[in-house]
Amino acid sequence: MLPLIRIFKSYPNNTYFVEPEGRTYETWADFLDKNLLPKCEICYPSMGWYQPDENGYCLLEFNKSADCDTSRKLAKKGDKAATIVGAGGVVLGVIGLFTPLAPVAAHALAASVVTTGIYGTARAGYKLRDRSKHGQSVNPFASRDSFQNWVAIIGSTVAIQTHGLPFLQINRGKKIKKSVLMNMSSSSLSDKTNDNAFIMGYVMNIIDKYQHEKIIPEIEYLQFCAFVLFFTDTIISMEKAENIVKNVSF
Repeated sequence: MLPLIRIFKSYPNNTYFVEPEGRTYETWADFLDKNLLPKCEICYPSMGWYQPDENGYCLLEFNKSADCDTSRKLAKKGDKAATIVGAGGVVLGVIGLFTPLAPVAAHALAASVVTTGIYGTARAGYKLRDRSKHGQSVNPFASRDSFQNWVAIIGSTVAIQTHGLPFLQINRGKKIKKSVLMNMSSSSLSDKTNDNAFIMGYVMNIIDKYQHEKIIPEIEYLQFCAFVLFFTDTIISMEKAENIVKNVSF
């Protein structure tokens, strides 16, 4: 059972629905469309308000949770597609460590970092926008979920700018702007420290998420594996990453 608080605001004339953790919906339709319930059948009072019918019985309606919606199904398919693309890049990256296919592998890995990075940034950005729209904090220091999304955005952006796009430009025979070269040179001075710090932060983020939700999307394990391989030339499988998270969480 999910308790909802119905709040009436006289100006502007509107009714809000608030979940216990503060997530706010401007209308009942907004709740039905944007709730975070898992896939399930839901039963609720008509229009979110307890009112009797002509026989004195409460008017009830039945529906499916928002997670059953087509748009969310498409989003999950997007996660799977990004996972497949990234996994292919990681596999070729591993091959490049041991065979003469290093240039091809580097190109594939860079492409996968850019692809999964852009998708990961958009995915996390949408979640932050949804939190803001529904009255939830987007402060990374005030909310665990916000922190996880900000880590995903920052990590993906850094990976694209310093490790993805420059390598793709080089492989295509394009000249890199001096500003980009300066950025790569200056960042290389502290690359090892920053990369290790980012990887540790990413691991802590996944571990914290697993402790609270017990389920981690495959794409997040994949991004972690790709970043470790790209930043440190260290091979780590998704199964190994999952085992690390589970073992440290207990």
